[in-house]
Amino acid sequence: MKYRLSTYGLRLLGVLLLAVSGVSTAVFAQVSPIYYDYPQNHLKWFSVESDHFFVHYQEGAERAAAVVSRIAEDVYGPITDLYDHKPDQKVSIILKDREDYSNGAAYFFDNKIDIWLPALNTPLRGTHDWLRNVITHEFTHIVQIQAMMTRKRSVPAIYLQWLAYEKVRRPDVLYGFPRGVVTVPFASISVPAWFAEGTAQFQRFGLGYDHWDSHRDMILRTRILSDTYLDFTEMGTFSSKSSIERETVYNQGFAFSLWLADQFGEKVLADISKAASQSSNGDISQAIGKVTGQSGDVRFEQFINASRVEYLRVKKEVDFDSTFTLTPEGFFNLNPVVSPKGRYLAWLSNGDREYSRTQLFIRDLVESSNEKTHSGEGSDMVHEFSSVHWTSPAEQHAREHGLLETPLIDHISGSFSFSGDETEIVYSKARKPNARGEQYLDLYRFHLETKKEQRITNDQRL
Repeated sequence: MKYRLSTYGLRLLGVLLLAVSGVSTAVFAQVSPIYYDYPQNHLKWFSVESDHFFVHYQEGAERAAAVVSRIAEDVYGPITDLYDHKPDQKVSIILKDREDYSNGAAYFFDNKIDIWLPALNTPLRGTHDWLRNVITHEFTHIVQIQAMMTRKRSVPAIYLQWLAYEKVRRPDVLYGFPRGVVTVPFASISVPAWFAEGTAQFQRFGLGYDHWDSHRDMILRTRILSDTYLDFTEMGTFSSKSSIERETVYNQGFAFSLWLADQFGEKVLADISKAASQSSNGDISQAIGKVTGQSGDVRFEQFINASRVEYLRVKKEVDFDSTFTLTPEGFFNLNPVVSPKGRYLAWLSNGDREYSRTQLFIRDLVESSNEKTHSGEGSDMVHEFSSVHWTSPAEQHAREHGLLETPLIDHISGSFSFSGDETEIVYSKARKPNARGEQYLDLYRFHLETKKEQRITNDQRL
């Protein structure tokens, strides 16, 4: 940007400002902003102190606090030893158990961790010991990201600022009206999302609190065999991505970190972190090259190619049955349930949403079968499921072009059940927060004929 100061009659204030940013840190956890609108603080807070941690909790969470304190101390040594870095003060862990929501967040400039206590249940990952997994994951963030910092954690960023002012000024303004501002920031940390999340999921060989499971492998296999995987640059950020793409950042980061550790030993992750902290621009590709002899871009392509060869080998050994697509939309299509007498099929789907919140869809299989029969189609064109015929080609065409059924019930993410007479569906979901700001899962019933919903429980966390 150029300023012709003499032309515009500007008066330049020849001052370069060197300042320390006080902006709060970015958090490597995909936490919805609604979960920072805390409930009323009507329960007392307590703390447990151990050698390296403070665990802060509210009345009623005493046992969880004791367990978390023990877990944190168990993993402190293995993680700090790997990265040869220890936090400069005790890390605070804040436990939150006032919503039926699961997550963790690490504030690496503050030596602070937030943990939402209910166990995580996601169809994109397998079953893991939640507390041991999330405590180790977030503490790894604290240690690994601090090991990558180019400055002390008390200096999150430095920026240079150039200011220009109007020559003519008001009597009550010291330098005149601002006419030009240029700010150049220099962050103390530059860590791509895939590396932060990959190392936090990897943790350490032998801990076993998180591991590569069949769910994760399904996502990676699908991406690689369809050539829709995120490239080395794309997986470096969460911005401008749908929730399945953000999960792919985690997914590929974990797989690539595992591959690097398998190829060069787990110490390679610590060495890359250290090399990045010594780099003038924090380029992770250069840091990987310095440690492994070839740049990160090259190593990533080697990882992709090796994975593709293995997946193609496995694919050749699999015999595929014929399939029928029920619904072409949504990356979440889950929990298909046939009603007791075989009339209905219900399932959860996020439909055309870019995020993962699911809705309940239901299809009357008997009605669909009758429509198919009336269309005069031959029996060889009929697909069967639980002795009930499927839908007509016209309906299939509508689904393939986005003309899906209208969802029956929104905001359902867990299991559901039909009543024995097929007149009702019972399920759990979270509605608006209660009077104290707490949002819990409760049971509801939905009558299929009247389309009316009835709440069965209140604040029972079911």
